[in-house]
Amino acid sequence: MAMISRESRRNIGLFLAALLVAALANSLGGDHCPTAFLGSQLYCAILLAWALTVRRRIMHRRIRRCMIAVAYAFVLLFFLRVCRYLTPEGEQTLTRLLWYAYYLPLTAAPLLMLMGAKCIGKTDADRPLHRMGWLWLLWALLAAGLLTNDLHGRAFYADGPLLVNGRYSYGWLYNLTVLWQAALLGACLAVMLRRSAVSGCRRLAWVPLIPFAWTVVLLLLYVIAGGSPTVGGYKLYNVQEVYCIGYVSFWECCVQIGLIPVNTGYREIFERSGVHAALLRDDGTVAFRASIDAVPDAAQRRALRTGPVALGEHRWLCSAPVSGGTVCWVEDHQTIDRLNDALKEATARIEEESELISEENRIREEKARYATRNRLYDQIAYLTHGQLAQIETLLRPDDMDDAALRQRLRTCMVLGAYVKRRGNLAIVSEGAQTLASGDLLLSIRESMEYLRELGAECSVHVSGTPEIPLRWALGCYDLFEAVAEAALPGLAAMLADLSASPDGLHMTLLLESPSALPDAQRLARAAAGGSVCTDSVDGDTRVRLFFGEAAP
Repeated sequence: MAMISRESRRNIGLFLAALLVAALANSLGGDHCPTAFLGSQLYCAILLAWALTVRRRIMHRRIRRCMIAVAYAFVLLFFLRVCRYLTPEGEQTLTRLLWYAYYLPLTAAPLLMLMGAKCIGKTDADRPLHRMGWLWLLWALLAAGLLTNDLHGRAFYADGPLLVNGRYSYGWLYNLTVLWQAALLGACLAVMLRRSAVSGCRRLAWVPLIPFAWTVVLLLLYVIAGGSPTVGGYKLYNVQEVYCIGYVSFWECCVQIGLIPVNTGYREIFERSGVHAALLRDDGTVAFRASIDAVPDAAQRRALRTGPVALGEHRWLCSAPVSGGTVCWVEDHQTIDRLNDALKEATARIEEESELISEENRIREEKARYATRNRLYDQIAYLTHGQLAQIETLLRPDDMDDAALRQRLRTCMVLGAYVKRRGNLAIVSEGAQTLASGDLLLSIRESMEYLRELGAECSVHVSGTPEIPLRWALGCYDLFEAVAEAALPGLAAMLADLSASPDGLHMTLLLESPSALPDAQRLARAAAGGSVCTDSVDGDTRVRLFFGEAAP
């Protein structure tokens, strides 16, 4: 691929050649051959060498740790395989335990893969893994079940002793292990594809899928053949090598396509950047240089300890400490000095007008604030004039008993709730085109709280979009109030259901009251342009309001 550097291509070629040598040594080496375990040793060496390159290349701390942990897990796998075949023939128990231990790194590697994939696109300051501790608990339970197979036989079982004739069957615990690996690898692929979809390498997101697909194909062949496929009596591969090569190749593909950032190629970028800068080691020697002017002599290095050094009328040599040395760069202040002179001249003129402009702005803002406040107060007074007049009438001194007075006060509370909430809605919706459905729900609920004080059973339900056009929302609340006031006194129950969508709104009021509804003119005026329908359902009165495409 064009984005892979020549050095990376060479390293990949060496890696593939080493894998080929290890595969040949592993296939040709018999159990009693001097090279019987040479293949496993070569695989361990390759994994450790790859881990060293990961430690040097990968900048992200959490991704680097996950990748190295995957390499160490497979080193442990090959070490356990060597130990198993070095065990004397009579040690069946130890042989079985080593065989069971294979699945510890095989089940831990997919979890480490998922952890590394979740860190892609995140910074070291983020915490994408703080909720994955429960997965490690599940892994520990799974590992404990595998290691104790001799006690329960839920993973592997046979008619006689295991590993005597090489024939055994798989239990549900083994199937759970396979499902665990498949689920974690599927989640890893999903996370990787989602990360690559928002990065600059989304066109190459298919590259890491190649080793994954190849690994699946080889494992299927292994299952179909009932073991390692052979040609001429020689094994083509073992399942451990398939896992190892597949996982490592997956990570390496993510690195090569740029999904995981690496710290290589910086020397060439720095030297060809054209910036007037240089990097010096602690002893003063030049590590990287992009400009000869940025390399200070001995006198300039001493002067740089106290601040920038002048190189001319407008040029300055600056420095700053970095890890392992110092960075020096040249700044050309000619344009900055010219702009500073122009700014000084402009500042002198602006200062003469700034106080006058600020005072004019203050007066203008104060006038606008007073005008907005007065307009809102007038609007609220106009909208709630009828309710305020009713409250004034109900609170006039009159010869009445305590029960009648309490009834009037409860009615005033219903009217006052509307006055308060309608004023709040007018203030909240000032300059807006929509209103939050939660604000409308709170307004209706507060009015219903006071209707309950009058003995009415009330309920409200709002569903649909979180934002409602302002005219529709205010029409709903005004119609609700008009119907509620007309139903008093004697309102026994009231149910309000409101459903909103981007295209329309539908509100249904179902009430039980002996009082008559307002006339059609008042209902239409309260509905603010919506369609109002009234009918009777099982003896109860139903009022329906429609806006937009919801209108019948």
